[in-house]
Amino acid sequence: MPEDNDFSFDIFDIDGDGKLDAAETQLLHDHLEEGEENFAAGRRTVTYGRSIARKIKAAEEPEVPEHVSRREYEDKKLEFVKDCVIGAVILLIAGAIGGTVVYVFVSSLDFGSAVSSALILGAVAVVGAIFAALLYGTVSALADVRSTLKKYEKAYKRSLSRKKKADKDQEK
Repeated sequence: MPEDNDFSFDIFDIDGDGKLDAAETQLLHDHLEEGEENFAAGRRTVTYGRSIARKIKAAEEPEVPEHVSRREYEDKKLEFVKDCVIGAVILLIAGAIGGTVVYVFVSSLDFGSAVSSALILGAVAVVGAIFAALLYGTVSALADVRSTLKKYEKAYKRSLSRKKKADKDQEK
């Protein structure tokens, strides 16, 4: 191997003879395959997250009644705030878990070897994909709830204007 090579295969040279024999080479291949599997799992997770987001968007929007009382409108606003808080908590927990997993992988592996680089990339890809799927799904769900809230707000304002108009007509 050239001297200026950034990668070190010394950790797989179990017998210390400076060469990789068949068993050591197989160990190297096993670790590389594991890294590739982690990377593929990350891509599958992103695809799964996208399909979940598409299903959320494709779901029927709830029907907004023609007349909405102030109480119904306030309940929808409270529901939106609850959903925002729950989404933020989920993202914080996922970020903390993901950060811990990546930190453990990064701190426990040797940066000089190709295998550890592949494993780190695989771990980062998996954690990143899971976090991205959660973020995308949460933001999509909150956008749907917000659009429903806007519809309730419009219906509430229509109800108020109709009530004012009815009161004016009754006074005449």
